[in-house]
Amino acid sequence: MQAIIEIQGQQFQVSEKDRITVQRFPGDAGKDIAIDRVLCLIDGEKIQLGKPVVEGASVQAKVRKHFRGDKIRVLRYKSKVNHHVVRGHRQDLTEIEILGISTK
Repeated sequence: MQAIIEIQGQQFQVSEKDRITVQRFPGDAGKDIAIDRVLCLIDGEKIQLGKPVVEGASVQAKVRKHFRGDKIRVLRYKSKVNHHVVRGHRQDLTEIEILGISTK
């Protein structure tokens, strides 16, 4: 069984035992969470669409760890005036493991 879920405005297609990386999610590492924003359920040939969410469906997940992504470098440059600014950025991320998908 697979599901399309929405977390913090982003959509992910998940199944059991998948690990996904999302932007920093509130909660401590090792904590179990329930995601109620299930947009679609896929069970073989049977597809159940939500309007906007599937009633009674939820996804159980566990917060595995919090970490920071790779550093990206942002360069702003203006020619002929010898002006440049270099800045770095690292995004805060969370790894989530999908434990199960349940429906009523």
